[in-house]
Amino acid sequence: MSRTVLVENLIDAPGIADRLGLRQVQTVHSWVARYPDFPAPLCVLGRVRIWDWSEVKAWAESTSHPR
Repeated sequence: MSRTVLVENLIDAPGIADRLGLRQVQTVHSWVARYPDFPAPLCVLGRVRIWDWSEVKAWAESTSHPR
């Protein structure tokens, strides 16, 4: 089954950090490692993970992140 994702929702870890007002992109990487419910990336391009912003935003809001 295929999935439709809006291009404007594609985001990498630095983009997530920026949109959530985090001081360090490392916080995003820590969340990925620490929280099994953090959204899975849509794909990995080389060393860059790409997420759907709507999923990350929903996760952050439902878990009261950022902290």
